Amino acid sequence: MSTQKTVASKTTMNDLVGVRLDGDWVITKQLPRAGAADATDQTGSCFSIGYIASNGKQKAFVKVIDIHEALKHHPGTTLMERLKGVADSHTFECAVLDVCSKAKLNRIVQVISKGEITPFDSSGIPIPYIMFELAEGDIRKIIGRTNKIDDAWKLKVLHDVAVGLQQLHGQSIAHQDLKPSNVLLFERESKGAKIGDLGRSSRKGMDVSHDGNMIAGALAYAPPEQVYGISPERWEERREGCDLYHLGALTTFLFAGVTPTQF
Repeated sequence: MSTQKTVASKTTMNDLVGVRLDGDWVITKQLPRAGAADATDQTGSCFSIGYIASNGKQKAFVKVIDIHEALKHHPGTTLMERLKGVADSHTFECAVLDVCSKAKLNRIVQVISKGEITPFDSSGIPIPYIMFELAEGDIRKIIGRTNKIDDAWKLKVLHDVAVGLQQLHGQSIAHQDLKPSNVLLFERESKGAKIGDLGRSSRKGMDVSHDGNMIAGALAYAPPEQVYGISPERWEERREGCDLYHLGALTTFLFAGVTPTQF
């Protein structure tokens, strides 16, 4: 994995198409921001933007951290709080992904490289990024496009996800935001389903700001005890228990088309 800075000829977060990254990768397309009507399977979050990159042989998903968005005014937070939150979250996610890569967790979406894009604009603010293998889509979108999915396929997806959780828990990592949109498919390469987006994860013994939240992931998929403000004392019950509830919720989604809790 590369951590070298990469010089870019473009200057803004919304104008990175054509920028060259390490390893002969070139950013070819910006994805709609999360929440947009035409958002795709892999996008970004409030403080990140998703891009597609290519090296001429394969494509990849690039998560670019939007420092410029953090610099804008957001009611209820200070500038320093936003900058610290973005920096801490990115650093933590990179550290957790390094653990997954070193342990060769094959049910977790793989990192290709990570680094910084150094712009030539007057701000001089580096733009951190993480590049991942590109999925064909997530199971939420795949199921929404067809009703010709048999039970054997659903059970295979559940098996892959369960193995992925077992791999994470073996490294004392809890995902905490497992939902249909974070289960990504790589069927063309016969890699099955993998778990993506560790941005809200927790690792025993490592501090990160969102660990202080009662609900670290999406409210719509939160376990009932989190919704009612009950927090088990043991990390395993509090964090890994959340993952097991999410696995059950994924089962009901696959076989019934709904989740156990709707808000």
